[in-house]
Amino acid sequence: MDPGVVFDDIDRVDSSPSKHAEPAFVFLNRVAGPFWDRTRSTVSDWFGRLPVDMQPDVLGRLRSGDDRQLSGAFWEMYVHEALSREGFDLVPHPVVPGTQSRPDFAATRIDASFYVEATVIGESAAEAAADRRRNVIYDSLNAVDSPNFFLGLEVEAEGATSPSARRLRTDLEHWLGNLDPDKATEAMKSGLDLLPTFRWDAEGWTVSFRAIPKNEDSRGKPGVRPLGMFGPGRAAAVYDVGQVRSDLGEKAGKYDRPDLPFLIAASVESPFFDAEHTTSGALFGREAVQFDPDSMESRSIRTPDGLWTSPSGPRNTRVSAVLIVQNVSPWHFLHREPIVWNNPWAALPLPDVLPWEARKVDLGHGTLVKRDATRRAHEVLGVPEGWPGPEDPIPDA
Repeated sequence: MDPGVVFDDIDRVDSSPSKHAEPAFVFLNRVAGPFWDRTRSTVSDWFGRLPVDMQPDVLGRLRSGDDRQLSGAFWEMYVHEALSREGFDLVPHPVVPGTQSRPDFAATRIDASFYVEATVIGESAAEAAADRRRNVIYDSLNAVDSPNFFLGLEVEAEGATSPSARRLRTDLEHWLGNLDPDKATEAMKSGLDLLPTFRWDAEGWTVSFRAIPKNEDSRGKPGVRPLGMFGPGRAAAVYDVGQVRSDLGEKAGKYDRPDLPFLIAASVESPFFDAEHTTSGALFGREAVQFDPDSMESRSIRTPDGLWTSPSGPRNTRVSAVLIVQNVSPWHFLHREPIVWNNPWAALPLPDVLPWEARKVDLGHGTLVKRDATRRAHEVLGVPEGWPGPEDPIPDA
């Protein structure tokens, strides 16, 4: 398909890395290079194979400038492309008896039919807004004129709005301009704690900066980003099985008793996601240790708080399986392989017809049975292994 349908038809000469606050689509739309040309071409091809009545909504979300919207739209395209290449006919937003809710697709092939709901599990709107505010600071710092120093920073307090980028740059350039890089280099030999520091308080923000002297050969060179080192930053909980379970449960609760097997396809946007530990905990319950005070023995158990388990027995039996993968994006969707987790208590089991690696519990023996993928992700999606390379994404970075 003509890439101009999804992306602007322009000559691209900017191969610089993405800015912190730059939306993913804006970056992908402007960045130059064969690596990115192939990415745009593939995205456009997938978009062109969507049903026509889906295209306006998907295009709007891709180009919205909201990374969460882009992630959801692209994941729907990924699922559509993969299942279409597997020979399934896909009907968008089919009517499901007994409910007003409509899943993303009904997938039909001679040997299987099922509903598919695609979802992206990621940060909340409030967390995304906070990230955007911090990214304004990071991009402001990379615009600072700092020929002699890199900058380390630690955000101690965050304001409710983005700070003034001009004020921040002005204050930092004034501070840095009065520092001697040779004296700072000598001080650094005795420890980083002796480097010059600056505390910036404004508009609810408190940020501590540390000036890190550049090597003599690197001083004064243009195009070098000054932002060099981040501090520990804000405290945050590791992305937990509870969040994955909660988001899957929200999708499961939209449907009463579908007349076909029901598959939830989830892309989890988190660096902490563990394909085995997080998913098994979210579906079958958290791992715990049970201690017997009489025998002084302990054993591993699962608490009955998973998507499919409760103290009273199996639940959400309407969900036949969950297809789950970490961090799918338009330029590195081959870095992770999806896994199908089958519900052993499903009212309508999903036939074993999908090409991805699969997990299934043998209830009789209490064991988890693993099936290897019949094809790798690049084969399923029809792109070469190593796509969209072999070039580096940002050759000059």
